[in-house]
Order: sequence, then structure tokens, then C-alpha cells
Amino acid sequence: MHLLPAQNAYYYSVDGPTELLPNYELTFVELTENATRDDLEKSLLGMAEITRFATDQLYRTLNVIDREGEDQEWSWAEVRLLRPGDREAYASFLQQLGREGFVETVAPYFTVDDSPVGVSNYFYVKLQRASDFALLRDYAEKQDARIAGQNTFMPLWYVLRVTKQSGLHGLEMANRFYESGLFAEAHPDFLIDLLDQCASDPLFPTQWNLRNTGQNGGTSGADIRVCSALNAGSSSVRVAVLDQGIQLNHPDLQQNIHSSSYDCQTGTSPSQLRGTHGTNCAGIVSARKNNGQGVSSVAPYGRMMSVSHSLTFVTGLTSHLSDGLNWSWQNGADVISNSWGHSTLGVSIIQNAIQNALNSGRGGKGTVVCFAAGNSNSSVLPPANTISDIIAVGAMSPCYERKNPSSCDGEFWWGSSFGSQLDVVAPGVKIPTTTNGSGYNSAFNGTSSACPHVAGLAALIINQNPCLTQDQVRDIIELTARKVGGYSYTTTSGRSNGTWDDEMGYGLIDAQAATQRALPYITGPDVAGCSGSYYTQTIPGATSYTWTWTGSSHISMYSFHTSAQLYTSASYGGGGLLCVRANNAFGACKERCRTLSLTGCGGGGWPPYYYLDGEGSEDLWFDVDDDQTTREAALEALGGDAVSIFPNPTSDVLNVQLGEKGAYLELVAVDGRIVMEEAVVEPSRQLDLSQLETGVYLLRVIQPNGLVHSEKVMKY
Repeated sequence: MHLLPAQNAYYYSVDGPTELLPNYELTFVELTENATRDDLEKSLLGMAEITRFATDQLYRTLNVIDREGEDQEWSWAEVRLLRPGDREAYASFLQQLGREGFVETVAPYFTVDDSPVGVSNYFYVKLQRASDFALLRDYAEKQDARIAGQNTFMPLWYVLRVTKQSGLHGLEMANRFYESGLFAEAHPDFLIDLLDQCASDPLFPTQWNLRNTGQNGGTSGADIRVCSALNAGSSSVRVAVLDQGIQLNHPDLQQNIHSSSYDCQTGTSPSQLRGTHGTNCAGIVSARKNNGQGVSSVAPYGRMMSVSHSLTFVTGLTSHLSDGLNWSWQNGADVISNSWGHSTLGVSIIQNAIQNALNSGRGGKGTVVCFAAGNSNSSVLPPANTISDIIAVGAMSPCYERKNPSSCDGEFWWGSSFGSQLDVVAPGVKIPTTTNGSGYNSAFNGTSSACPHVAGLAALIINQNPCLTQDQVRDIIELTARKVGGYSYTTTSGRSNGTWDDEMGYGLIDAQAATQRALPYITGPDVAGCSGSYYTQTIPGATSYTWTWTGSSHISMYSFHTSAQLYTSASYGGGGLLCVRANNAFGACKERCRTLSLTGCGGGGWPPYYYLDGEGSEDLWFDVDDDQTTREAALEALGGDAVSIFPNPTSDVLNVQLGEKGAYLELVAVDGRIVMEEAVVEPSRQLDLSQLETGVYLLRVIQPNGLVHSEKVMKY
């Protein structure tokens, strides 16, 4: 099975080829008939977890063609990797899983409109006419696909399924059926959530901070847009919560607790539980999502490090807190969440520890440091106001207001601190979250609850692009904040990341926009003429941009900074992969890619179709332009039958439809070598070009009547 997922895949929608972005966290697994959930769970131990498990009963809704399989009900699962990696790591996991004896098929997930989309073992095919069923049956048999049944209401539509022998998953097989040209339509069976509920946790409907639907008199939409963030974090990113300690065995947190913890009051490990405040903060950062427990969170698959202190009257308090900060970054914290502060904490011992984290954390890229702004309804409190690289976080009400004594929440006794040191705001009143005793707090308040929202968002950004510095992460959070509430956001001296307001800072944090800004996007046409212009967004702090083109060799690329130009000659077009990286002082970051094609210049575009006469004379070539002359017309002039070759250009598979049986094929390289030749008994043949080098080849089809069809083929 082809388990190395494409950088960019596609399917055929009503609008034509439609791009699918890869998702390296989830996968679909179909089990064999007698396999159980326990079998799968044992094989996943330490690598992944089951997030959905169900029994397939699709055959009940179909006109079943093959009675042999009518009574079989297959179990399937959605599986999430605990440590998502890159394309190669994801492919390795799929291959390992696919080798299990109880696994029938596996298939990748993709990302569409910022939501995960799976591909099942089914795909759908529409016949051109009812009499084509025999054609469907024969083609399915050749592809080792099985006809599951006929649609009850639309008899031209059939449901097919891939098998372990198919060698392709449902998306690839649907494309193969469509590109064969034998059928009217073909597309995969997608696994999607039409309700778009974001999280299934029991208390999620009360979490206005993550999805505001007007709960408690709030304003619909006044949330941080985490449901449409590009990822949900992973165990590779660590957030240290320096607070009263986290309940390490809380059922909604324990899967996301890092093994390292520290009590900075005694200088020992593990951490201690010295109050409820730390567990309250932890539930906002990284409570586990879709686990049937309580609440969800900002980074529901991240990892938290518990760093504990009583945060109350003890000698050596500032020394302890500085130790906690230093321990955190020295033990691998990518982010430190600090929901504490006081007017007396603007002292150098704490400032030095914060500066150490900002300068030296994450191998020199810097640990992101977030602090609560304070609840005094006046100026931002130390340490939040002491160093400009700290992200000082204020609190917002459910109605797009700075939390103040008159805001819509009705809590008249406090207000969020504000002023010249405020950077951003996040939800900070009546926040549902975890608490000690394996329970939940329905109304955690203060900038203490706002700060962990920003810490969780910083974790999502780092997970999206790990090479970003702490300056870049902070800039992204500030640049993408939403200007909400009708406040007077203006250009302000010393505030370079957009307009700013002293009550709201740069505005409300936006997880969707921030995770999108963490990686460069490529804008421009999917299919261009003889040239195409492409651009990427600027990444804050990027020192340079690296563009690469992998594909049709006659397509050239010129790039400069955030733009690239592709162009081809007047005769040729083709396709391939355009990628861009945004680099910083620490090297090349993650790349973003798009699959593109150019149609060529001069009328009908590439590829033209070339035909030789029966003698093969080079002087009698016909250059057939699709916009002017059909293949059939050209062949009629030569007295022969039509030959169809598609897709062209191609990356691995070339379909050849012949006019009649008994043709002879040969594929010739530009240096004259015959790289493939065979006699074809049937009227169609599928050629595997995956082992050939990229470039231009000449395919010659010598038919029994002596007619030679010759066509240039582009392999990319």
C-alpha cells in the first residue's frame, strides 16, 4: 500500500481537482473481521491512542451485489499519534500499523478548512450508463477492489471498498477510477464531523472561552477561535505551569502531564500540591480533549510540567520563584505560564531568571514567558511589566470588554489591570476548568485564568513551527490578535506589531490566525498559463525565504524573498511541487508546499498529441492542438482508432486506452533508450512509471492495423 502521504493530495469534486492538506496526527484503521479494540490498543501502546471506534454497517443501506460479504460488519477506528512528527515519521507509523495481522487497511487524514478529514476504506463510482456494470466489475477486479453494493436510490452509483491487496487507500483508488476515463464520477468516502462540535467533553458547551455561543449572557463569537486552530498541540511541546502545583493524577490532566516536575519551595522533585490555583490554570492550558472527561483546553494534546510553590507567606519567596523559572527552562520548557504577580516583585533576582529563560531556553531560541497582568483595575503589576519580551496578559469578559467592574459578567468587585505594559487579552472570568480532588471549577476568574490561554496558544504555535524564536512567537500572537470591543486601537510608539489600545493591548488572542501565521502560506493559481506568480506571507523575524520546485524539468523558477515566478516554454506545460521555507538565525524552518501545474503557452497548451502514419515517417507528424482539432479527427485522417493516454503529466501511473486489442507499446527516453516495452492483449493498460526519472518520454503505440500513435509523456 502507498503509505507515504503526499505533501499535497487531491480529490475530484464538482469543481475539479481539489487540494487536501496533510494531517500527520490522525489515521483511519479498518480491522479484520474478528479483530477487537483490545488488539488495536495493545499495538498502539506508547505510540498512539484510539479517539473513535465503531462498527461499519454500510451494507445495510445498499443493494448488495456480493452476498458473500453481506453479513460482515467491520470495525474501524480513528487513531491519534501521541507524538506527531513529519511526513516520513507519519508514513513509518502507517506502515508499521498496516503490517499488523488484525489490520485490513489504513488510510491517512487530511486538513480541510482547518478541520480534520479522514478517508475510509470505501469510495464511490458513478457509471456512464447502466450497461457499464460489467466494465466496473472487470476494472474493480484488476484493481483488487471490491464492489460493496449499489446505491438504493441512484442505480448508476456504486460503493466500492479497498482491500489489503489493493495497494492503495480509498482516496488514491477513487482518483485512479476517475482518471481511467471509464466512469462518469468517482470520489472517496470522507470521515467528517458535520456538527463541527470542536470537542465532545461533557463540560465543553459551558466553555465560552473556547467557543462562545452566548453562554451566560455573553456575545456569540467572543472566544479565542481555538476550534479552528491548525493543530491541537503535541507531547513534543512542554508548558511549565509555575504555580501551586498540578494534581498529577487528575483524570482530565494525567495524560498530558510531563514526567518531570519540581517543587521550588523545597528544591525537590516531584512537585507538591500546595493549593488549587495550579490545577485551575493547568486545565486551561492542556486538559485532555475528547476523553469523556470534564473540559477541553487550548492545547489539548500538549505536555505540562508542574512547578510548585505555595505562592504565599514564606521566607525566600523571590529566591524560590527565580529557582522555579530557571528550573523550568533548564529542563526543557518551551513556555512558562505564570499566573502570579505583586507590586513588590519587580526585583532583579526574578528579572534575571526571566531573562535567562528568554535568552537561553529552547537551545537559544528562547522560552516564551507569559505573566498575568493583575486584577487591580489599574496599572499592570510586576513581574509582567518588567521586561518587554514578557507577554503581559489582561482579562476579557464574555462580551468583548476589558474585564472591569461594569462589564457584562456582573462581577463588580474586580477589574483587569491595563496600561502601557499590557500586550494582549484573553478570556478571564467564569472560566470552566479542572480543580483538585479530580473535580472541576465552573468559574475560575482573574488574569490568572487569562494567562494560561496565552501559554497554551504559544504551545500551539511552537508545535506548528518549532524553529521559531520566543520573539517570533510573541510577535505572531500580537500581530494576529483581534481588534474587538470597539476600543480605540491606534498606532503607538514602541508598539510595532499593529495598532494597540491601553485597555486591550493588541486585542483578543486568535488561535486560528496565529497558527496560520506560524507557517508560510503560498498564494497564487493552482493552474496557470505559461507562467504563474506566487507569494508567501511574511513570518515575523524571518531572515530569508527558501523556495524550491520539484517537478517538470522544463518549468523554471525564479524567486526573491517572499515571491516566486514559475514559467515554461511556448510548447510545454506540466506540474510539480512548489515549497517555501521561512528561515531565521537558527536555520531553515518547516516548509509549506502546494501542488501546481502550468498549461503552456501558444493556443491550446501542453500536452499536444502527436501521431505518425503507418510507416512511422518523421515527416508526417500531426501536431494536434486540443483547442482546435480532436484526437479522433486526426486519427480519422489517418484511418485509425483513437488512443487515449492520461493523466499527462503524471507522477507514477499512466493509463493507456487503446483502439483495439493486440497493440505493442514502447516508452522511449530522450536519449533514444527504450525504457519500457510490451505487447498488450487487452484494450487498456496501466503503466507504472514510479521508478523512472523525471523528464520527457515518447510513448509509441503500434496498433494491429499498422497505425502508430506517438505522444510525449511528462513524468514529474
